[in-house]
Amino acid sequence: MAAILAADVVGYSRLMGKDEEATLAALKAHREIIDGLIAEHGGRIFGSAGDSVIAEFASPVEAVRSATEIQLAIHHRNSGLPERERMLFRIGINLGDVLADGDNLMGDGVNVAARLEALAPPGGIYVSEPIHTHVRDRLSLDFLDMGEHRVKNIARPVRVYRVPLASEDQARSPFRGLDVFDFDHADIFFGRARPIATCVDRVEQLVASGRAFLLIYGMSGSGKSSLLRAGLLPAILRPGATAGIVLWRRCLIRPSEGSDTIASFVAGLLQESALPELANERTAAELAELIRGAPDRVPALIRAALAKAAAAANVSAAQARLVLAVDQMEELFTTQTGPAREAFIRLLASLATSGLVWVIATIRADFFHRCGEVAGFSALKDGLGSYELLPPTGAEIAQIIREPARAAGLRFEETADQGRLDDVLQAAAGADPESLPLLEFVLDALHDACRDRRILTFAAYRALGGLEGAIARRADEVADALPAHVQDTLPAVLRSLTTVRLGDESIAAVPALATDVAGTPAQAELVDALIAARLLVSDEDAEGRAVVRVAHESLLTRWPRALNLVNANREFLETRARVQTDGRRWHSDKRNPDLLLPAGKRLVEAEELLLSRRDEIDGPTADYIQASSLAVRENVKREQNAERARMEAEAAAATLLARRTRYAAVAAILLAAIAGVGAVAGFLGQREAERQAVEAKNSADQARTAEGQALEARQKAIEARDEALRSQSLALAFLSQQTAASGDIEAAILLALEALRPKDTPPGQRLVEAEAALYNALLAHRQLRIFRHDAGAPGSPSAQRAIALLRHPTIRPLASGTCRTGRQ
Repeated sequence: MAAILAADVVGYSRLMGKDEEATLAALKAHREIIDGLIAEHGGRIFGSAGDSVIAEFASPVEAVRSATEIQLAIHHRNSGLPERERMLFRIGINLGDVLADGDNLMGDGVNVAARLEALAPPGGIYVSEPIHTHVRDRLSLDFLDMGEHRVKNIARPVRVYRVPLASEDQARSPFRGLDVFDFDHADIFFGRARPIATCVDRVEQLVASGRAFLLIYGMSGSGKSSLLRAGLLPAILRPGATAGIVLWRRCLIRPSEGSDTIASFVAGLLQESALPELANERTAAELAELIRGAPDRVPALIRAALAKAAAAANVSAAQARLVLAVDQMEELFTTQTGPAREAFIRLLASLATSGLVWVIATIRADFFHRCGEVAGFSALKDGLGSYELLPPTGAEIAQIIREPARAAGLRFEETADQGRLDDVLQAAAGADPESLPLLEFVLDALHDACRDRRILTFAAYRALGGLEGAIARRADEVADALPAHVQDTLPAVLRSLTTVRLGDESIAAVPALATDVAGTPAQAELVDALIAARLLVSDEDAEGRAVVRVAHESLLTRWPRALNLVNANREFLETRARVQTDGRRWHSDKRNPDLLLPAGKRLVEAEELLLSRRDEIDGPTADYIQASSLAVRENVKREQNAERARMEAEAAAATLLARRTRYAAVAAILLAAIAGVGAVAGFLGQREAERQAVEAKNSADQARTAEGQALEARQKAIEARDEALRSQSLALAFLSQQTAASGDIEAAILLALEALRPKDTPPGQRLVEAEAALYNALLAHRQLRIFRHDAGAPGSPSAQRAIALLRHPTIRPLASGTCRTGRQ
């Protein structure tokens, strides 16, 4: 009978795969601690091969003391090391019969100790009931009853006790809740071996064909992101997995993580796991500008960076490759404009055919058909270039449930009437193809509720509300526990973290800057509470800024309170999404003024957003709205100035025309006056001729001559008079028309009457222009009145006003028969 201690390194195979040399060095340092403490407490080490240790103790008390001191010493050593360099051990202790055979120790006592070690948490200790019985009253330690466990190759159940220690790794659940499995979670990612193998085989075939591009598509919640990050990437990058490739670099991006896809790509390239060598020659901004202007140069840049990395690792450049993982490609359609999409697909095509880069992407199934909208996308994904990820089968769901629990030392409760809890979970998840995120959330919540005993129970499952109600119940519990003024900020927080996809108008989750989501103390308190409950996730974007995002979109669809709030704000979300898309296009096109919002409904809606909810509009979008408003105001101002200048020009032209018209009228009247003077002179000459004719009666020849001259002079005088009167009438008719045009209708009528000849003139000899001027003036007056010509007699005030113009000192006659005012 002896006390057997079994110890083993947690995740030893994974550590060896990452860095064999460093792992062996760390194991050696830890073994020095372990071996020394075992010897110090009178233990004897047997057959320690690789990462495991088996030791025999004569005293159970010394075995437990040795185990606790080992774990605390390792914990102290690890506390000063980065997490990636830490090494944890599990320890199991049993009391039983053993058989020593040289350096080997055999028997059921050893087997039970090894099984207890496998159940123990990282950094923890499990002991059997016999050990507990011997030491419980002799050591100042706590012991937690973990219940009975069935262990392999042992017929009877084994009651297990846990020794709580500060060294236990309590931070990590083997389940991810609503969050994605990432590269570092490969050791707890189970249930997807078949899709991983199929995709790896596809990629290798595509590489051989010269087009290394694979697009994984599937329904929301099918696990595409986790498959890519925790399944495919570790499988491809595993040492020796791909013949001829010794050095791998990986770059993981999402299209929405930067200001545009190129910015996201550059930020991913400069990460430590990708090609930080590129930062030695150019800044991120310079590299992004180069890629936008000359995308064909990207393969050459990557070739040079891989060559530097290979030289540093002392391998051939031909043995180095980059794998580019583009997660959630649907964001290419929801956050990017047409030209940006095409530029990014051209970039991916260039990389996939370079022989240097393997490109693997994911996209939601409801966006898969839209790939044809982007030039070149269909050519990339057709044939072997696309793979549909289906929901997990029943057997795969069983692995997703049981394998992480087994790795973490958890077990599921089993009762006679309800059966095993893991079977119940498997049946519930298998009934709903979209339940994978819910299943992970429930498993993670069960782990939190049953952490101490490490048995996931039916009572905890019922308290969560089962698979369907777990998210809603947990979210309500977190929110309801907060003060009322903090709960009131939930609508604003959800608006910051959601949007509307412009393609299908569905609700989608989007990351947001932490400073925007938690802009007030109350919002910060709510966000912190939701993050602590793992309903929200805090992360960093491509530029290293803190961002917050919904752990999974199922929170928005399975939590009625969130769903109702989002639907109530759908109009706001749609408008903001449209403006944000337009704004991103404006920014990416170097603030092209042609892309600003025009005057009209769209600008009014955007300005209303900025006015009513400025704190919910990101900075670049606010800049876009303000620039659009300013451009419209400046355009309106220019149009108003142009209209004012046009009106002033028209007014000046009208004033000039009126002045010239008055001058022309005065000139015409002057000509008429001159003609009138000529007529008077003619009459006087006629009388003089008649007088001379009487005096010349004595001479017949003289009389006939004088008479002929008189007749001729009279005729000329009459013609001169008629011509003068005609000119006067024409001038007055023209002035009447101009006066009517200016709006003085009464004066126009009087001038038209002045333009008519005396009443004894036959109607047939009256000027048509004078009559037309009179009729037009009467029509303009809009009332038919009968005027006597005497109303416009020369003695009337109107006539005298017109005749007075003839006496104006600025008018003088010209020899040519025209007139000119005193001003040239």
